[in-house]
Amino acid sequence: MNPSRTSFKSRLIFAPIWGCLVLVLGHAQGTDVPEAATNHAAAAPKPSGPVIDPAVALPAAVDHTPFPAAKAGIPTLFLCGDSTMDSRPNPKEPLIDHFRARIGWGGSAIPYFDTRALNVENHSKGGTSTRTFMNEGYWRVILRRLKPGDFVILEFGHNDTSDLDGETSRGTIPGNGEESKLVVTKAGQSEVVHTYGWYLRRFISDTQARGATPIILSPVPRNYWKDPTTFNNVLSEYTQVARNLAGTAKLQYIDMNEALAAQYTPMGQDAVTHAFFTSLDKTHTSPAGAKNAAKIFVGELSKTDCPLKRYLLKDPVIPDISPIGSGS
Repeated sequence: MNPSRTSFKSRLIFAPIWGCLVLVLGHAQGTDVPEAATNHAAAAPKPSGPVIDPAVALPAAVDHTPFPAAKAGIPTLFLCGDSTMDSRPNPKEPLIDHFRARIGWGGSAIPYFDTRALNVENHSKGGTSTRTFMNEGYWRVILRRLKPGDFVILEFGHNDTSDLDGETSRGTIPGNGEESKLVVTKAGQSEVVHTYGWYLRRFISDTQARGATPIILSPVPRNYWKDPTTFNNVLSEYTQVARNLAGTAKLQYIDMNEALAAQYTPMGQDAVTHAFFTSLDKTHTSPAGAKNAAKIFVGELSKTDCPLKRYLLKDPVIPDISPIGSGS
């Protein structure tokens, strides 16, 4: 008999036996075994339903947050952003000095405006990116209410840094290009994901198509430091995209990132944390931090030639707890 043929047959017989032994011994001795070889392997999500791609059509999802009917005959300011602008009370949020520990700045900006002449609606939603704000129905609600003469403020970026798929499935591709990627979310939904700039440009074009004015804001900075005296601007890449996009499209741009970073840097980490954040995290401002960010926004707006500044009050009264802008 041909020795090589005998050896080949032996390998065919022995290989599966050896594979079983490896698995058994591996479990018995605590050795790492490839996840695919275990009975507890997490199955990859299977695609289901049609592919979501806002470049083709907006998803059918609709936000059901109640908003009062806007006063007729006057423009509306729509605030669109993530948790750094979202001012809705969160019952899960701990209390510090009888106030919710962390809150976004959007509601704190409302008392600066003459709400007899301007409706203000804070549609910002915690956890959203440009992508999920569009795909989960929040943008669709605004489009239904948007009319000529209105204003739309767009401030995103914090959650755009997340993964494209996986646990959150809310991230976007960095940059302002036309590249896209087909992913399958944790829920099994097939989706075409675009760049951060692409979603912003879509918000802008939709706003302008309805005769309204888009206003681009860079994302507010996080409380990150390289050392106690050296500020670490971790969102500079998204700030640059927002700045370039607004410049190219000749849109009103307010650099919240730069303005707040300029304020934070000379203060130092300990003072900024005490004044504007909490020890709970480095992203979300305290009520005092939200009021500070709103004041910075109004100050930057007043320097522009944007018609929105016509609605700023000369002597605003700023309450301890600012309205949330969602029916308050």
